[in-house]
Amino acid sequence: MKSGRADAKGRVAAVLLAAGASQRMGKENKLLRRIDGVPLLRRSAQTLLASDIDECVVVIPPDSADHRKALEGLRVTITEAKDAALGVSASLRAGVAALSGSVSAVLVALADMPDLTPGILNSIIKAHDPSAGRLIIRPVDETGRHGHPVLFDARFLKDLQNLRGDKGARDILRAVPEAVYEIPSEAAVTRDLDTPKDWANWENLKFLSS
Repeated sequence: MKSGRADAKGRVAAVLLAAGASQRMGKENKLLRRIDGVPLLRRSAQTLLASDIDECVVVIPPDSADHRKALEGLRVTITEAKDAALGVSASLRAGVAALSGSVSAVLVALADMPDLTPGILNSIIKAHDPSAGRLIIRPVDETGRHGHPVLFDARFLKDLQNLRGDKGARDILRAVPEAVYEIPSEAAVTRDLDTPKDWANWENLKFLSS
């Protein structure tokens, strides 16, 4: 995380979406499951804080003491998505509304992606260039799959706040294809952990690569 002084591109904020119900994990919340002793939610926030962002807003479910505890001591702004049950757009609206001031861009990140690194995040941030028409930056893995996080120029903040339903920001991407700039990345941008099977496969992959 930058020291607080914006560079020539202006301030870049991150909105970390962590208000999902984690229903596909059964009784266990996937974001509170630990990796090397650290809850996945905290791990994801720490990765963002180690990148070139200037501010990090974490969106959590209403009245979630466990989520707050997982983030204790981190330099993040925690906000609750009061209507989280209405879908991911509710979390996006809450996150954008909680930004502390003007920004040049917002990096929208998902909290269930364990393999993201500050370097990957910085490559997305660096690709943002309004003068070249690079207003929305979208990473693509080696197989051509679109991934996350996705960076939005500040001119799309109102569009993010006007989203409804559970489709996230896909409608924005479809509406302005000329503003979307795709950058090659790696498997980390498409690897998320939604189910016990996802966790088992990822843990096995981690074991084999260690």
